[in-house]
Amino acid sequence: MNFDRRGFITDVLDLIIPKVNPCWTTDEVCKNFLKPCTKMHSCSYLELISRSNPNYVGIANLFVSHAWCYNFHFVVNEIKRYTSKNGKKKYFIWLDILCHNQNDLDKVKDYSDLDKQQRQLLVDIGSLLIILFPLQGPIPLSRTWCLFEFFTAITSKVNIEIALEASEDDKFFDILEDRASDIVKYISNIDIRNAEATVEAGRKLIMDVITTKIGVDEMNFIIRSSVKNWLMEKSRNCIEDIDETMLAPDILVKKFLQFSILMIYLDKHKVALTWLLKAKEMYHHQIQHEGSDVYISIINKIGDCYSYLSTDKKANDLLKLTLQITEKCNGWDDINCAIVLNDVASHYHDLSLFQEAYEVYLKVLNIQLNHFGRLHKDIITSYKSLANICSKLKKTEEAVRYAKSSHSLCLKLFGTEHPETTSALKSMVLLQHKMASDEEVIEMQSNLGNIVGGLSDLF
Repeated sequence: MNFDRRGFITDVLDLIIPKVNPCWTTDEVCKNFLKPCTKMHSCSYLELISRSNPNYVGIANLFVSHAWCYNFHFVVNEIKRYTSKNGKKKYFIWLDILCHNQNDLDKVKDYSDLDKQQRQLLVDIGSLLIILFPLQGPIPLSRTWCLFEFFTAITSKVNIEIALEASEDDKFFDILEDRASDIVKYISNIDIRNAEATVEAGRKLIMDVITTKIGVDEMNFIIRSSVKNWLMEKSRNCIEDIDETMLAPDILVKKFLQFSILMIYLDKHKVALTWLLKAKEMYHHQIQHEGSDVYISIINKIGDCYSYLSTDKKANDLLKLTLQITEKCNGWDDINCAIVLNDVASHYHDLSLFQEAYEVYLKVLNIQLNHFGRLHKDIITSYKSLANICSKLKKTEEAVRYAKSSHSLCLKLFGTEHPETTSALKSMVLLQHKMASDEEVIEMQSNLGNIVGGLSDLF
């Protein structure tokens, strides 16, 4: 299988667009337009164009990676949008649908040198443009060929540019504010083993190459890291490009906070800390309403960063500050206080400050009981947290009491067969086991072993 090193100017796309249905995907354009018009010539569309107008063709300097299920007009628009941003440079575009002989591809049986050809093509071209859409789950990152092209470009030190759909590009930071967690989770789960390909032979070859020469986990790690780095740099450019004189301080602070939360999701805690401290300073000097949920979130996240960066004393000081602000703030609904306090208790636990965590978890439980009554799933979580903390503080009897309360409430809310009930029962029995004699342990195993499968393995 040979790869043509030539590309075409964007004028070629303008020639094609009027001839194809605006609703067609790239795959449908290939089947319904390109294959029929090139079949009798037995060549690629690029070659066909070069015979009629050689000036439209030259040595390719931009490789475009895209998903064939994308609307073809969308792909064309994104290519033209990208090239128009760099108007001084003349682009010759390499796009597989136009640069391969699509009729011959159906006959290809030998894919043995495909990875070498692909790598050499990308190195020769020197620049890869990958179109990612939608931002909350880009299709190319679930396609075998696109992932392989992306990985090859990364490891070959080829320049990589990422293009977003126009409206998502314009609203990039707004989308991140709403869906940062989901986007980072999607990136973290990129796995070529789960990717799809139209031609099974090509997918199998790529997987063989990756398995024998690279390692699947290594490839996944490299791609995930590269996409996360791009996400960090693009979002940082967005936040740095903000004209601070054009926005009210409270809006600016919220943007700094959201950017910092994204950085925490990306494990960039030092970057997050820099912007959180800036937000805290701006809030303190320009807004001066330290009882608000935004200010408390800022302090809390600074504590997160210090804790992650092993600056335990600073983290502890900030947790105390969060408690003070939360307890004195006015106009807050109790349950919002409980959410913040629960985070504080969790951080104390992470810092091995178990007595402090215990005291805060008690506050959370009291707020929840006053707000929800005794029959609510969130109270189960508080019972579990207190059972765990009491166990660490060697308050075994109290730990068992909370574990029993958790199990009892699970039975009332979920019934005997629910996983939450089973988990609560196991926790309760484990704690009882710490206090029980050998005879009592045997009795517990006998009475409860039939309720929870494999319970005897716990002892």
